[in-house]
Amino acid sequence: MIQCPNCGAQNPDYARECEFCGT
Repeated sequence: MIQCPNCGAQNPDYARECEFCGT
């Protein structure tokens, strides 16, 4: 389970790990 912090555009890595982080 990967915990997605603030899915910011500055960190596209998070969006990659978190699918629900597309904003």
